[in-house]
Amino acid sequence: MDLSTIQNRIRMIEELESDNKKLKDMLKSELENDESYQTANSKAKEALTARRVAKERAFANPGCEGTIADVKANNEEISTLREILSAELAEYYGKEKTDKIVGHDGQERKFKLTVHLAPSYKD
Repeated sequence: MDLSTIQNRIRMIEELESDNKKLKDMLKSELENDESYQTANSKAKEALTARRVAKERAFANPGCEGTIADVKANNEEISTLREILSAELAEYYGKEKTDKIVGHDGQERKFKLTVHLAPSYKD
């Protein structure tokens, strides 16, 4: 695989993304001009607002405050542990050249490495 093949593939992806942006804008315009969609959208927004208010009222119960704090703390810990695990699995893959690992329960698990191309910033 040579550099020109990679560059060509990047160009193709960027062109398709640009086309999709234009097409999505056209679809958005169609929705903005459709009265029945606008009515349904307005009703949906009202329902979502009512649901949010009801949820906030339910969670305002003093017994929920600790539970909500616990959930937030657990989510932060999970996020940190996932980041650490990702780095460890990448290192393990580089060292062992395998995408399989035996878990704490004795089950073999496969992991997936993902690489993303950062967006280009044109001056």
